[in-house]
Amino acid sequence: MTYTVRRAGQHDEEPITQLLADRFHDDPVSSWIFPDDADRRARHPDFFRPFVQLALAEGHVDVVGDYDGVALWLDVLDVPPDPDLPLLQGACGPNWARAEQLFALFEQHHPTKEHAYLPFIAAHPGHGFGTALLTHRAAEMDRLGQAGYLEASTPRSARLYRRLGYEGLGEPIQPTGGPPLFPMWRPPQLWHMEAFDGPA
Repeated sequence: MTYTVRRAGQHDEEPITQLLADRFHDDPVSSWIFPDDADRRARHPDFFRPFVQLALAEGHVDVVGDYDGVALWLDVLDVPPDPDLPLLQGACGPNWARAEQLFALFEQHHPTKEHAYLPFIAAHPGHGFGTALLTHRAAEMDRLGQAGYLEASTPRSARLYRRLGYEGLGEPIQPTGGPPLFPMWRPPQLWHMEAFDGPA
């Protein structure tokens, strides 16, 4: 099935933020940062909002369907821009030490070559919404000769990204006591479609 992907605007901030908060609720990395389930549910929207605001202001956000899927993209020349740190600290509250450790590892491992960075993608599963988002952006990247980079948060999503042209980039990123994340790089290429419906 073919879906229409559109670029989000400022008026989309809240539903996009809520979609990310909902879809990442059971993600292993979010569960490590926010170990208490109720605390995670309460804090998640405020945690994701600075990333949504950053992508809307300095990158772009793709949406498919009636907020059935969303992808946040940042075009990086050397290092990615940072979200609002005080907002993130406030959102994390007593969980900030774990989040800060993870962000420091991300910065340490982030490639310095020019690329499109996918910090987050989320979609309702089983309908190909994630595939639509990724193939839409990949076609643009290939036309521009632009590489892509992401950190996959599960082995399953890493396997699916490989089918979409991404390759493992070094060892997993693993915070102390936390789950591994898998840095992945996609060189420009001819595009082919595969299914993807998980979070990045």
